[in-house]
Amino acid sequence: MSIVNGEKRLLLHIQLGGTVDDEVGNQLVTQFIRTAASDNQIAKIAADYQISLYDMHFMYSQAIGALMPYPCICDGGPIQIENRVGSLLAPTLFFMEPYRFQGIASEISAKTKGMDDLSRMRAISEIAIRAACTIQLVHDQKFGRAKFRIEPGTGLKSAKGCLVILGFVGAAAAGIQFLSRLVLG
Repeated sequence: MSIVNGEKRLLLHIQLGGTVDDEVGNQLVTQFIRTAASDNQIAKIAADYQISLYDMHFMYSQAIGALMPYPCICDGGPIQIENRVGSLLAPTLFFMEPYRFQGIASEISAKTKGMDDLSRMRAISEIAIRAACTIQLVHDQKFGRAKFRIEPGTGLKSAKGCLVILGFVGAAAAGIQFLSRLVLG
């Protein structure tokens, strides 16, 4: 599974009213982090700076939580300004662009040396949130704010089968858009 596909499941869960902290959200974050950590560059950076899977999970979920209710940037960046496909969770760029993860890992390593566990986790949270906010601010200024809306609800009921649901939701949205063009002219 690619990083983007793993992220899309979590994005759908959030759009349907779920959070990164509920059971399904936590499972989806775990799946995403495992996928990200399977990338050779990310794995090497994590090993070099002694960043655990737990640290990666914590920084990703903290960053998303801090950006709520608008945790996204426009998908496609400068390549698809006119034909934006959708939204991407801003902290996903930590793992899509390994140099970002290396910068964060380096800062975590330097700032948390000798800290107790609680202080270390606070520092990781602050570093991740600051990085995610910066990513979102720069992307929003350059490409516009992502169209993202959270529907009332509790999110997905399971971390499994999300791509089928995503496909159904996408097809339904396309059908509604087509029908509205026919009716409204």
